[in-house]
Amino acid sequence: MGNKVLIAIQARSTSKRFPRKSFAMLGGKTVLQHVVDACNNSAVYTNKYSSKYGIFCETAVLCPVGDEIVEAFKGKVLIHEGPETDVLTRYVQAAKKFSANYIVRVTGDCPLIPPFLISKHITAATMNSHDYVSNIDERFRTTLCGFDCEVISLRALNWLDANATSDYDREHVTPLIRKSPPAFASIGHVIGQIDLSDLKLSVDTHEDLERVTHHYNKIKEAHETAERLFGPKCVYRF
Repeated sequence: MGNKVLIAIQARSTSKRFPRKSFAMLGGKTVLQHVVDACNNSAVYTNKYSSKYGIFCETAVLCPVGDEIVEAFKGKVLIHEGPETDVLTRYVQAAKKFSANYIVRVTGDCPLIPPFLISKHITAATMNSHDYVSNIDERFRTTLCGFDCEVISLRALNWLDANATSDYDREHVTPLIRKSPPAFASIGHVIGQIDLSDLKLSVDTHEDLERVTHHYNKIKEAHETAERLFGPKCVYRF
């Protein structure tokens, strides 16, 4: 039996600290468009190299009902509208709507998240039949803030829906499975070889956007310089 994987980007335009941050510009594209592109690239890669194992990925944006993101991204990516604060319900509804066996949780404020990192989580979960895989467990986190990624099996998602009762757990989706995992759950962890957990490249404030823009411009400049010196066919992103 194959695995349908939905890379589901949690986003909204009503953030109190940085309203409409999804539409903030970063190098000619909105922050959310960068995240969508990264997730789409991961889906393309995964479908190319893992389809023989019965794995198929697609990307969707999950936002509150009536959010302006719906109109802005209509026709560009799959969209699901759900409750604003009960984000867990958004994910449960999307899994059912798109017939997913696995949900990948990515947030819309991580414009520099690498596609390969998302694909790593997908293959770790699906190839090893894990119910939950992430790089965000604070007990041994090495990932920088802005590269957060989680994969949740359908049965684990349904368990969360049945057992997460507090507003906090339903808004943040997965704390309960890290704190008190069910007996059936097989859980995997993605840990880097360098501790970057003190770095922040997610966008929660205008100051964050300035910092992310600085890093984005440095990467772009390095890429353009390498292409100028060696040609575009000799420059690779990772």
